[in-house]
Amino acid sequence: MAAAQALTQIAPQIVAVSKAMAAAQNLFSTIDRISRIDSLSKDGITPEQCQGNIRLQGVCFTYPSRPDTPVLQNLDLAFPPNQVTAIVGASGSGKSTIFGLLERWYTHSSGTITLDGHTLESINLRWLRTNIRLIQQEPTLFSGTVYQNVLDGLASSDAGFSDEEKTHLVVAACKAALIHDDIAQLPRGYDTWIGERGASLSGGQKQRLVIARTIISNPKVLLLDEATSALDPSAEKSVQAALNNIATGRTVVIIAHRLSTVRDSDNIIVLGKGGQVMESGTHANLVDLGGAYAGLVRAQDLGANISTTAKAEDTSAVGSDEKSELPVAVLDNKPAQASTMHHGKAEETQESSIGCEPLETYGLLQGLFLIIKEQPTLWWHLCVTFVSCTSG
Repeated sequence: MAAAQALTQIAPQIVAVSKAMAAAQNLFSTIDRISRIDSLSKDGITPEQCQGNIRLQGVCFTYPSRPDTPVLQNLDLAFPPNQVTAIVGASGSGKSTIFGLLERWYTHSSGTITLDGHTLESINLRWLRTNIRLIQQEPTLFSGTVYQNVLDGLASSDAGFSDEEKTHLVVAACKAALIHDDIAQLPRGYDTWIGERGASLSGGQKQRLVIARTIISNPKVLLLDEATSALDPSAEKSVQAALNNIATGRTVVIIAHRLSTVRDSDNIIVLGKGGQVMESGTHANLVDLGGAYAGLVRAQDLGANISTTAKAEDTSAVGSDEKSELPVAVLDNKPAQASTMHHGKAEETQESSIGCEPLETYGLLQGLFLIIKEQPTLWWHLCVTFVSCTSG
């Protein structure tokens, strides 16, 4: 009788077990999947120096989940070394996709992408991501001290440094990111515990701390994806000053909808539908041209004669609503093909999961059968339990 009562208490849990098994099956298949791009691989060349000269020639790309929707078509771009290049365009024009290809999150369908004359596929992936660093809109910090969060930017390249050298690198990076003075005011300085995701820091402090972590390895190329769009005007000003400070001597590529952050760029590229380059040039040249960029300038009320200070204070920011990024009539784009990064991950990655098969559900008997099938070592115990319950 006691055995029968125990079995009745176990039965309701079978539903939860069957659901867990269904979820685990998908999880294990993901874990066992062999990635085509191995970030831990030691294969590939590791050039002694990086100049930061990036070129895209005839690049085409479609996401695996949307093979019939090309994102980039025969794209030709050049990011000259030691210059600041800005990319603007409507949603779906492939701005963030370009960053994903440069970081080798994806592999382009055709064409070539080179860094200093070497194709990205021929370069060691760890070396590539150490020299091409990305700063996103939402800063990602870890539970730990300020010192450890910045030191994490060295990744595997810190093996040859002593503790004194590491401390010097951390402090130098924080000074370059204009966050050193803020850290000095914390209760324990660099040893202050910042909490989960940097909960004890302000938005501007978190972003500048991420900048320090990014530049501690001295990357030659910086990719900025809406790095200041989620900040209030005061924090944006401090972060923008930090970005301007670290841009010297580096190849910087910026994605932005707030034109006040890209106005002083050496070159501004306007992307249209399918990743086609519609216009390129300096801010003044594009305004005089009177094309798509000039229309965006008018929409954001950025006159050619407005001073830099007035711009920073008076320019209305384009919000997170994708409809206000660029006039659809100007760039002839469809908002349904949005491709921007939000909250530390690419929206394309989220969209690529649309269309995945839903989790398979199992009934009670089917769940019991799967348990018995997957755990043959439990057969004897189950038989004894069944016989005991039957006898009772």
